[in-house]
Amino acid sequence: MKQKTCKVCKIKFIPTQFAQVACNYKCAIIHAKDLKKKKSVSVWKKEKSALKESLLTKKDYLNILQKVFNTYIRQRDKGRPCISCGTLTGQMHAGHYRSVGSAPHLRFNENNVHVQCATCNNFLHGNLINYRRNLVQKIGIGKTEYIENYNETVKYSIDEVKDLIKLYKQKIKDV
Repeated sequence: MKQKTCKVCKIKFIPTQFAQVACNYKCAIIHAKDLKKKKSVSVWKKEKSALKESLLTKKDYLNILQKVFNTYIRQRDKGRPCISCGTLTGQMHAGHYRSVGSAPHLRFNENNVHVQCATCNNFLHGNLINYRRNLVQKIGIGKTEYIENYNETVKYSIDEVKDLIKLYKQKIKDV
């Protein structure tokens, strides 16, 4: 048979059995313990991940969805200017026309959220006059008025939020 290198002590040896990976029984025991430890670590990681997910609240899922949704908006509008001022430079945000605080039901409405520079979004409170003017040009007066007048309450279940997370993760891949 061909020489092999011991997985534990790295000494060259000639195996006596087909699948032998250790040079002697002491190294074989150490190797077996290492394998068992690696398997238990991977099992623990899976269990820990499941435990973490079981502890997530609806608010946690909504925050995850918000991050994924905002990433999608930035990807969708990549290369486009700020909806409010038209700048192409600087950090771009996913800016809401009607804010999440005043219209939480429009939080994940794609027509309500467009790429917006950090200055307009953070320091000019959305720069809403210019936002509206450019929003009308982008999506039309009908959809803009719909956003302005839509006030129905939307409540998502955790399963619906999980589905939206999957949807927007897929949309990010497709952009």
